[in-house]
Amino acid sequence: MKILFSSNWSKMNTGFGKNAREILTRLYKAGHEIIEYAACNIKDGSPELNALPWKIRGVYPSDLSKISHLTSNENSMIAVAHGHFMIDQVLKEEKPDLCIFVEDIWHVHGFFHKPWWNKIPCIAWTPIDSLPIMPVFTEAQ
Repeated sequence: MKILFSSNWSKMNTGFGKNAREILTRLYKAGHEIIEYAACNIKDGSPELNALPWKIRGVYPSDLSKISHLTSNENSMIAVAHGHFMIDQVLKEEKPDLCIFVEDIWHVHGFFHKPWWNKIPCIAWTPIDSLPIMPVFTEAQ
């Protein structure tokens, strides 16, 4: 099975990063094809993304001029940094069988209305300590 997993980069020393490292290592050892979508300000194609045995895609395009028009808007830059700019392209190129998004609800709620959300099996795994989770999450259901 080809799995796209989006969270903090598994090389980061954060709770999400450590969680990603544990899960991705087990999925990789079980024989799944992994695409880690590293939502932590990493440019796609950067050399540091070759540090692990599975494929890693960055959230910034390799040509940063493609997002230069977004730099004046803080909300747009936050969305870009969390993968919203590149996600459609990455899904089109990688064609995963399953997508797992592990992050606070504000990171993934913008994906709920994407055309691919109900075409590819998607899991949104969010911690319950990120308030206000319930209104945002229940409205997306």
